Parts: sequence; C-alpha cells; structure tokens
Amino acid sequence: PYQKLSGIWGERITIESSMPLPYNQHKKVSISTQLGDNRIIIGATNVKDNQTQVIDNEAPEKLLKSASDMIDFGTPKILELRAGVRPSSRDYLPLCGNLIDIEKTYRFNPEMFNGRKIKDDTLHRIPGLYIHNGHGARGFVSAPYSALFLAKHIVYNHALPKSLDIKRTF
Repeated sequence: PYQKLSGIWGERITIESSMPLPYNQHKKVSISTQLGDNRIIIGATNVKDNQTQVIDNEAPEKLLKSASDMIDFGTPKILELRAGVRPSSRDYLPLCGNLIDIEKTYRFNPEMFNGRKIKDDTLHRIPGLYIHNGHGARGFVSAPYSALFLAKHIVYNHALPKSLDIKRTF
C-alpha cells in the first residue's frame, strides 16, 4: 500500500523494419532496438486516467508519426497493436528492491507514528521477495537499466540508487 501505484493507459505497435537500431531511444515515444526478425517496437501513447480503456484506432498512425520525427523508417509494415494499463509510481520513477514488511517495521519502529524518520537498517524486509515495477510510460527506456541495478543488488548486494529503491515511497 505504501507504493501507491496508479495506471497509465497506452498503445504500442510492432513494425517490421530493416533499420539497424543498436539501442532504445526515447523522445515523445519510445523506440526499441531492432529485435529478431527485423521487428521494432514503438510505444507508447500516454493517457492518464483513461477509465474507459478503449483502444485508439488512430494510435498506430500517431505512433509512427512521432517515431518518424526521430528516425526515417520509410514505409514500415505494422505487425501488431497492443494496449494496456502500465503501473506507474506517483513520482514516475521505477520502484526496485526487497519489499518492506510493513507490520514488522511498524512494530519495531513506533516512533514512525510521530512522523520521525527511521534508519534504513531498521526497515524490515521480506526475505527473497523483490519488486521491479512502477515504470509507467517509460518502461521501454527505464526497465532494462533499472533491472541491471536490481540484479546487481540481488546477486552482489550492491546498494540500489536512492531514486530507485522502494524505501523512498515508504
């Protein structure tokens, strides 16, 4: 409950293109590296508070136009349109790390109820349970990067950057 994720609706397309793209790019939309079979993913539209969650039939053309401002794809073939709600944190940054055991942390840190900050080493974590979430409309670009930090945290016990660690929302 302390994470307070909300949803951001969006559409994305997969196109066929022989354009060699060595890395993900982002401006108004995100463009993936070239995947196998000459596929490139372009996404996503960004509609906050879309309660109807209806696919915009003009989304493929809008996405292609925005992507074409960055890269000349020529006349790509649209292979697929996908849509859905992406979880987003309230500050639009990803949330990574070992989940906090709320009840245990509150029980051993009653001063929290008076608004005092508690030391990081007194946060009780749930062993072996990690989260990598809250990327919202920037998952294309931020998910691979934040996943690397999380993997190094899990495998090598490297500290997570404060901007990614879930304790920032606790």
